[in-house]
Amino acid sequence: MPAKFHQGDLIFLKDPIPLPDGKTLDHPVLIISSNIANAYENSYTGVMMTSSTKTDKFSFQVDDLMFESPLDKRGCQLRLYIIVGFKESDIRVFKNRMKPPFLQAVLKQIRDAVFS
Repeated sequence: MPAKFHQGDLIFLKDPIPLPDGKTLDHPVLIISSNIANAYENSYTGVMMTSSTKTDKFSFQVDDLMFESPLDKRGCQLRLYIIVGFKESDIRVFKNRMKPPFLQAVLKQIRDAVFS
């Protein structure tokens, strides 16, 4: 059965995201897993978006031009090492969709920075 959500979708989860320091926060998540993987068992992999000002090799700055519609906040970034797995039933709401060229850049930076 096809997955309801797709690679590049920006969503919110029902439960807050656990962070490396043990805190949990309600942040948007960009789905990075392929549509084939998403449909396999309606399970997804994503990275967290934040408005943190920290900039390092694990940061991917995003803006309105990268998405199909404007973001709710300015100065956002994806934190590429905060990778979360979740089921379709864990998704609260769809918010936006990243345009394909920018999604490919995100995936490349994840490969280079996180899995190199």
